Amino acid sequence: MWFPKQSPKIDPARFANNTRVIYTDNEGNEHNATVLESFFASLMTGYKYKIELDEPLNGHKNYVVKEHKLSAIAKVKKATKKAKEESAE
Repeated sequence: MWFPKQSPKIDPARFANNTRVIYTDNEGNEHNATVLESFFASLMTGYKYKIELDEPLNGHKNYVVKEHKLSAIAKVKKATKKAKEESAE
């Protein structure tokens, strides 16, 4: 039997607890959600996340999903006062 010389390197979870994410369901619909908890399932599966949806889907708000079903919400940068003042002139 073959055994590796080193233990596998596992990257940290992509999403932290209480992070806002977008969940894509099996039909391709997107839903806003909050990550409640993340855990490492296995080397083949990777991380899984417990999420809470903003609006219920099929009567449920809490789901356990794989990492590839989640994406980050793009942060909108607020314009600074200088940019607003310059555009007004």
